Parts: sequence; C-alpha cells; structure tokens
Amino acid sequence: MKKEKSEIKKNIILLALIQFLSQIDFYSAIAILYFTEVTGSFMLGMSVYSITTLATAIFELPTGILSDKIGRKKTIILGSTFSIAASIVLLLSNNYLGLVLYSITRGLEKALFSGNNDAYLYDKLKESKEEHRFIDFVSKVKSMTYLAGAISALIGGIFLFFKSYKFVIAISIIPKIIQWLVSFGLDEAYSKKAKENNAINSVVNPLKAVMKNKLLLKKICADSIMHSITESCFQFRSTFYELVWPTWAVGLPRVLSNVGAFLSDWFGEKIIKKIEKKKVVIYSVIYSIFSNVLAVVMNNVISPIVMVSNSLLQTDYIEAEMEQKLYRDEYRASMGSIKALFESIMFSILSIILGLVADKFSVITSFVVFQLMRVIPLLIIKNVMEKIDEIDKVKKLKEPLRKN
Repeated sequence: MKKEKSEIKKNIILLALIQFLSQIDFYSAIAILYFTEVTGSFMLGMSVYSITTLATAIFELPTGILSDKIGRKKTIILGSTFSIAASIVLLLSNNYLGLVLYSITRGLEKALFSGNNDAYLYDKLKESKEEHRFIDFVSKVKSMTYLAGAISALIGGIFLFFKSYKFVIAISIIPKIIQWLVSFGLDEAYSKKAKENNAINSVVNPLKAVMKNKLLLKKICADSIMHSITESCFQFRSTFYELVWPTWAVGLPRVLSNVGAFLSDWFGEKIIKKIEKKKVVIYSVIYSIFSNVLAVVMNNVISPIVMVSNSLLQTDYIEAEMEQKLYRDEYRASMGSIKALFESIMFSILSIILGLVADKFSVITSFVVFQLMRVIPLLIIKNVMEKIDEIDKVKKLKEPLRKN
C-alpha cells in the first residue's frame, strides 16, 4: 500500500512538472503584439489564436481516441514532442503563413494534452481507489499552469526589454526539451479500455455517450461559451494594457494574474472546505465580469491591476472534478476531447469577432460587450452544479444500503 502511494505521488509530481514546463512560453504575454506586428491587424493577430483552436478542434477527437487506445503516457510523450516542434516553427516564422503553420502544430499539441492529462490523473488515482481525492491533486497540478505563466511573463518581459521577439521565442524551446525528457519517467495509467474495433465506432460511441448525458451536454455548451469569451479576452488583454502602460511593461499584469491564479488553485482544496463549490464558481464569474468592465471603463494606469485582481478566484479545478464525474471510464479521454472540441470551435468564432469589434469600434467596447455576455453561461452552469449536487446526495444515501 505504501509502495502504491509512493508511486502515485511520484507520477503526480512528474505530471505537475510536465504541466509546468508545457506552459513555459516566455513569449506568451507579448504574443498578440508580435502576431499583430507580423500581420498588421488586430483581427489577423487574433486569428492566429483562432487557427490554433480550430486545429485543436480538428485533432481533439482523434487524439482522445488515440489516448484511450495507446495509453495516457504515450500520448503525453507525443504531446511533448509537438511542444518542441511548435516552438521551433514559431521561431522560424516571419510571415502570416509561418504563423498559420505554428498554429496548426500548437493545436495538435494542445489536442494531445487536453482530454488526456486529467484522464491520466483520474485513472492513476482510481488504481488505488483514491479518485475521491482528484480535486485535491488536480488543483495542485493545474496551479503549475499559472506559476509557469507568471515566470514566463516576468522573464519574457525582461528579455524583450533587452533583446528581441525572436530571442524570447528561441529560449522558450529549452523547457520544451526538458518536458519531453521528463515525460518518459511517468508510469502508465491503467484504465478500462474501449471495446470498439473500428474507427467509426471509436468516434460514434463516445459522441453517443455525450448526447445521452443531457447534464453533460448542457455543461459542455455552457462551458464552451464561457471559455471562449474568457480566453479571447485574456489573450487580447495585452492590447488594452498597451493603451495605459509602456510596451515593455505589458507582461507585468500577466505575471500578477498568474501568481494570483497559482495561489487560488494551490489553496483550492482549503477554499472549498470553507465555501460551497457552487458559490465559489458564481462569485468568481461575477467578480471577474465586474473587475474587467470597471478596469476598461476607468481606462487609466490602475486598470491593469484591477483587471488581474480576479485571478485570485480561479475555479478550473472545480470544473475538472465535475467533468470527471460525468465521464464514462472507457471514453474518459474521448469525452474530454469532445468537450474541448466544442470549446475550440466556439473560441475560433468568438476570438475573430472580438478582434473585428476592436478594429471596427474600439478595444474597450469589445471588452465590455464580451464580458457582459458571460452572464448567460453562468446561469446554465449554476443549474448544472445544482443537479450534480442532487445526484451526489442520492449516491451518498444509497451507499450504506449497498454495504448492507
């Protein structure tokens, strides 16, 4: 038993390290500025993100099926390989066509990781019947995303001040190589395998499983809208920061934002012990809308600080737990990929619209409109969480009867 727990701990640490290294992109905070400089347009600059998510959408389901077939570890190694490839392609890109190629490569990398890594963690915990602790560990693993983001933005901003965009991109390749090497140290996670013997059933059956689960379908639709709006605005933030801060400093708000998000996820387990999960999610979104709208309306040097304050209320670990509860074991990665597919398609559409509104009207107008749109998916998510709570209560009531 002690050996099992020791092995699980080792794999969780390695998974967290892979998550950390995969998010070390020193150019991330200033990427939109570089894309806009190369393309000469906000809309084309944002389209780089759109193409990435569109590529992710195309690869989502095939990579999810691949993960369910070949195993989680091999999929992580493959994803780490494309992490290196994407950074190299971006370094060599000097025009829009090069950025498109980078977007496709990055999209494949994201698709390989999206449904797979949470499934790896859940399956690994389930081996020793510790899946009830999933939210404790997933919050720690996901916190590495924000720690990496803070370090990336800080170091990237410093190097950009003294060097160039190309130099910042070049040094981002180093952590990707380390990530690839670390991924070989993982143990495989064993899970119930899908029974499909042909490609058509491998696609159709997970889709049927999602369509039959009305609660999951409703959550996927709401999350797709919410994710698309928040991610579009997050990637576009640097264009607003540039209105009130000098270019060399636009990475600093992202440093603060990622530090706040890291602390929020790291202490997530303690937060939900004191505050109901549903309330954490609702308060988080409401404050995020308020702070973002207030920041752009103020439109002064304090605005970036107000905007990043909402990072202290992250809820991605709560979302991840809800999803894993609704997924079936044999299609866990595939169903996660279907959800990510919906999100990618929606993001591809909304991110271009955000850039278009900014070109047509203003950066501030686009921010305000998109933030207010988040109220609709919030109401749907609230309803889904209430239903899941009801299901959990029924399960707890039935548990003693099963034991007897």
